[in-house]
Amino acid sequence: MPVLSARLYECQAYIRGALRTTLPTPLVPAMPTWGQTRPTLKFIGGAVHNTIWRRLARISVFITTLGLASSGLAIERWFYVSQNLWVDQNITNLVALMQRASQAGYTHMLINDSKFSRLATMDAHYFRNLNILKQAATNTNLEIVPALFPVGYSNDLLFNDPNLIEGLPARSAVLTVSNGIATIAAEPAISFPGGDFADLARWSWKDSNVVAENGTAHVTNPNGANARIVQQLTVHPFRQYHISVSVKTTNFLTSPQVLVLAGDQTLNYDYLGVRQTQDCTTHHVTFNLLSNSVIAVYL
Repeated sequence: MPVLSARLYECQAYIRGALRTTLPTPLVPAMPTWGQTRPTLKFIGGAVHNTIWRRLARISVFITTLGLASSGLAIERWFYVSQNLWVDQNITNLVALMQRASQAGYTHMLINDSKFSRLATMDAHYFRNLNILKQAATNTNLEIVPALFPVGYSNDLLFNDPNLIEGLPARSAVLTVSNGIATIAAEPAISFPGGDFADLARWSWKDSNVVAENGTAHVTNPNGANARIVQQLTVHPFRQYHISVSVKTTNFLTSPQVLVLAGDQTLNYDYLGVRQTQDCTTHHVTFNLLSNSVIAVYL
């Protein structure tokens, strides 16, 4: 593949097992202690195809790792475990796995448990199980490496405070100040034609099995067919909206839902939690418009 142009590309290359050594390697100088500044890997890369050269860099690091093994220097062999460490049987199974891994030449166990993010809530039983693993690691000459900070699927961290999650943007929202308190002023004014279900003809469209009954939209068992009523609304981008609906069911086997779409994009993922039989109950849906100005609300 031709390289259209070239430039010097510099990146940080650090692999805990391959590069932690007291002797120089073809890739980096000696690193006598853990925690030193990361070595820098320099190479020439195409300005258009940097990803190709990054792959070559990873290959170079891998080759260097093999070079360490062939020269007799110790390398680290890791295995990964994700386990609920509160359960005693899991501890028994894991200790047996650690013994097998040690006999096979492994040196490190990277272990994950969602409860690592909420240790302050765990009981003495949990920490006794952790001590069993620590003793097993000593007996098998394995190093335990806990997996922490689960950024990405961050629900484990958010257990401690859901408000740590980054909020969706609300831009240029109008605030009205009265008596020292600022409240959101809807712009444009909120309007939901047909929202009182007094006249279903005011909705954009509906399936034929959705019928008007005493100021409600009524659905009998749809037998697997769609039962939808839809309203298209013009809204303001990057604003947060809230919809509430009252639902009453009697032996209704499917799950009623509210779905907000902007073209092919789904804007909400709320689970209403409607029971198969319940009296009239209010359920809530919140969503952010993001960059959209037209939405379709499906009930």
